[in-house]
Amino acid sequence: MDPFSAIAGSVGLIDVCFRVGSYLKSVEESAGKVEEEIAALSHDIDTLVGVYESLEEIWLAHQNLLSGAEKPDAMYANNLWRDVFANLKDCRKTVEKLEILLEGIVGKNGPKVTSKLDGIRKQLRLQSREAELDQIRHRLTNSQASLQLLLTALNLLNIRSSFESTDLSLNRLTDKVGSFELLSCELRAQLAQLKSLDTENLHNSITSATAVASLVSFNKHFYIPHPVSSIFTGRETLLKELKNDLETSSPLQRNHMQKRFVIYGLGGSGKTEFCCKFAQDNRESFWGVFFIDASSHEAANHTLSEIAKIGGVEPNERAAKSWLSSLEHPWLLIIDNADDPTIVMEDFIPQGQRGVILITTRNPSNKVYGTFGSRFYAFEKLGTHDASDLLLKAADQPSPWNIPTLASASNIVETLGFLPLAIIHAGRAIMDGLCSLGNYLEFYHRSWERIRRSRNVYGFKGELNINMNVYSTYEIIYTGLEHKNTETSRDAIELLKTFSFLYRENIQVEMLVAAARNPRLELEQQAEEGKNPAVILLPETNKSWPQLLRGLASRVLEPILRERGRTVLPAVLHDIEAATPFDQDRLRSALTLLTQLGLAFYQTISDSYSLHPLVHTWVRERPQTSTAEQAIWCQAATTILARCIQFRPLAIVAELDERLRRDILPHVNHVRRCQKDIQTRLSENQNRSEISWLLSWRIPSYTFSRNQAQECSKFSLVYLHCGAYDEAVELQLAVKNFLCKNLGSEHVLSMDIMLLLSHTYMQQARNKKATDLQKQVLKAALNTLGPDHPKTLKVMNTLGAAYSLRGEFRKARKLHQEAMERMTKVLGSDHEDTLLAVDYLGKVISRFFHYEKARDLHLQAMAGMTKTLGPTHLNTLAATENVAMVYFEIGGKLLAPAQKLMEGVLNERKKKLGKEQPYTLLAIANLARIKNARGQTEEAENMLRTNLPIVERNLGENHAGALIGRLWLSQVLVKQKRYIEAEAILVRVMERHRYEDSVREDGENTDRIMVLWNLLEVYELQGKINDSLRIGDQLSEILKRIGEQWDDVETQHVFAKRLVVKLEDLRATNSHGGTHTV
Repeated sequence: MDPFSAIAGSVGLIDVCFRVGSYLKSVEESAGKVEEEIAALSHDIDTLVGVYESLEEIWLAHQNLLSGAEKPDAMYANNLWRDVFANLKDCRKTVEKLEILLEGIVGKNGPKVTSKLDGIRKQLRLQSREAELDQIRHRLTNSQASLQLLLTALNLLNIRSSFESTDLSLNRLTDKVGSFELLSCELRAQLAQLKSLDTENLHNSITSATAVASLVSFNKHFYIPHPVSSIFTGRETLLKELKNDLETSSPLQRNHMQKRFVIYGLGGSGKTEFCCKFAQDNRESFWGVFFIDASSHEAANHTLSEIAKIGGVEPNERAAKSWLSSLEHPWLLIIDNADDPTIVMEDFIPQGQRGVILITTRNPSNKVYGTFGSRFYAFEKLGTHDASDLLLKAADQPSPWNIPTLASASNIVETLGFLPLAIIHAGRAIMDGLCSLGNYLEFYHRSWERIRRSRNVYGFKGELNINMNVYSTYEIIYTGLEHKNTETSRDAIELLKTFSFLYRENIQVEMLVAAARNPRLELEQQAEEGKNPAVILLPETNKSWPQLLRGLASRVLEPILRERGRTVLPAVLHDIEAATPFDQDRLRSALTLLTQLGLAFYQTISDSYSLHPLVHTWVRERPQTSTAEQAIWCQAATTILARCIQFRPLAIVAELDERLRRDILPHVNHVRRCQKDIQTRLSENQNRSEISWLLSWRIPSYTFSRNQAQECSKFSLVYLHCGAYDEAVELQLAVKNFLCKNLGSEHVLSMDIMLLLSHTYMQQARNKKATDLQKQVLKAALNTLGPDHPKTLKVMNTLGAAYSLRGEFRKARKLHQEAMERMTKVLGSDHEDTLLAVDYLGKVISRFFHYEKARDLHLQAMAGMTKTLGPTHLNTLAATENVAMVYFEIGGKLLAPAQKLMEGVLNERKKKLGKEQPYTLLAIANLARIKNARGQTEEAENMLRTNLPIVERNLGENHAGALIGRLWLSQVLVKQKRYIEAEAILVRVMERHRYEDSVREDGENTDRIMVLWNLLEVYELQGKINDSLRIGDQLSEILKRIGEQWDDVETQHVFAKRLVVKLEDLRATNSHGGTHTV
């Protein structure tokens, strides 16, 4: 059926609709009271006319898109138009019946009431035909719904076809994609509603529209705890019930009420698997499916960070929840393992009314969080039939199953308490040939007794009985793995023990491979650097006797402090220490064996592994495992994490290293908690002399040593990269104290850790601490390495940057100038460090308002870095940003190129760092400042108002970035002449306590000085001259205190001159009665 025939065939329907519509209006006007049926019928007729007009528009679009060459969607379109024609034909018959019925109601005298008696007769005839009218209205409603469904499907199909058009602009295509997703959502909503009304006249329309919906993959993100097992069995009725409860409202309506459902029950009862299965079966109902591991705050923060990365926002829990709350598309969130009663559930639930949330928990009190349907399911055990089916599927027993097989299965599942996880492990043991279906229970009971005995011997104090059925079935598999005694099985056991001390999710193969290969890469790098003649050392003859003695002591102590013996690591990950090099195929074989036995899950997309929470706990805390053995495998996990990242990553692994620093954070947190627990128990056991001398030599020492220093240093890099600055400082301080005590503060390693610690302080805006530490390092470098050593010059340049942040610009300029000149001689003008010194010098020069000179320096740095590092290197982007902002300060014709440069920097930072990383946020703010200067004030205001809550959320409201952002927003408001709002912001931002962590030695902060200056001008613009003078006097006093730093050697600082002129003008205005023209 072609669309023209459908439209032409509907013309008669529209004629009848208009006649019936006129009739209905006349009946309403003439009747003594307006009947609801008549009013509803009038509405339905008007709606049909509207649908017809929409069909005409769709027909025109259809003709344009499907003319000429045959389109792949033509068959679906023809089916839709066929159903449109059928529905219109049915509508016409219904409306004609309505017309006849109305003629009978109004009678021979027509719709107008000619007398009181005529009105009564019409009313009686109307009442007698109410049932017929109701039936016709029902048919019209169904036809209208069917046509609306087909209309949506045609719209969706036309937009889908338009994607192939070659003349669409990027913006138009983006608009169409948005419309496409909304229509797809709307179509699925209509299908969900109409299936419950699936009468004969709707059936074909639903079938055709469903076919169109199947062409579209609505789901864009699918992030669940683990893949659904291919042998999933049971709970089908509950899955259908939960789906039906959700479908009572459409996906569009879900956005107006957050729906939460709780599944609680014993560990191993299949709660997580049920949620994963529900998510998989209903994937196309949700634009995004996500999960949070709520087993601990650290685990939750990690998974929320993963969600944030999906959303392109800063990877932290607040940004993730904010992003979910703002989504207009339907989403599903699984909050998994919310078992700890001390955890507040509200911490994990995004605010607002949007989304569907499934919560799994062992804590029944959490069922109060359910909000729809029956609100919660209590999972205790599977039914006998489902449990037996699951066992036989897991055991790979060929079907059909005979009566003896079913009887054996029934006995086993009953013994296992009908718990799905225990049943799956039992099936895997049978499938692997460790036992048979007939003798499995003998193995199980022996395993039970073995665990009991071990518990008594080792004094196990865990909650063993609660999960005994699962643990016993696992023990059978584990024992069978030990008895295989092959290289692959031994590797699998060692990896499993090591994994139990890592966080149980996202154990990436890349991480394991990097841990094996990095030591060799680092040795090669050190060997290459040893051949490099550019490394300049101070001759021994130039050193004083105290320096020579300290150097000698360091060289004697360093080998003593170095760890001896073989590194604690799974054998499969040894490389330089092994007889044969690392073999990735051998690693893959061991990992595959773990997945085959059901001890680990494999995530194909991320190439990573995970363990079930019960397996993760059991492996780590088996009653047979002593504290000493735990210490060994905990150290193996620690070694993997420390080795998988490098202090100075080679170019070939730099991108992987950066990614791993963020991804291994939950592993670092978990292994550190395990270390503390083991250390406590080891101390207790040593006091009781319970550690066997056979194991004592292998137990890692928990006294701080060189190995621990390396591990802590690398872990601090992870915390630093992830913005966990307090944790980074804690570790770096421990390493600093160890190295300075044993090697002295002038040893190169001590200087490195102090520089790293100062960098972390700067990130915290603790600029005074950073400056003090860098001064100490510079002194040490000058003493031991000399003034021309590259490291000395680098420290000098870094100290200058710290001074600049504190507002001590004269000191900063002197250091940058000296560093730049010496680096040019030693390293060359094109070296990255030299160019960085040039760029830093340009920044401090601009603080003296010498913008043309600063511009030349920034242009030199940008050109050199583009050539040396490439245009998108982070340092090149920083130099480009500085060029843009000095253009902004100069203004005029340079504002347009400034905006172009800043837009390029912003786009690249979004790609490299993410949308909410601090330097990306800085680029957004700087672009807003340029737009404001160019008169684009509304856009600038919107950018800053969107930006500031993110800055305050991620860094804190008193962070320097948040405070200066408020200042810039006030400048936009001033440009818009919204002085009262600007004043309110500046009064709040000027409060001295907000700058406590970043003040100069004299207690002042230059950012606060600029806030006061802007407040002075805002008061002046409002005619508040006395208030302006009060702020001006404060500024004068501040400048007197810091005058030495603000002097420009030859002349008074430009800012001080401006203030003098401003105060003279204000006083003159005040003496003339307060009038002032600005």
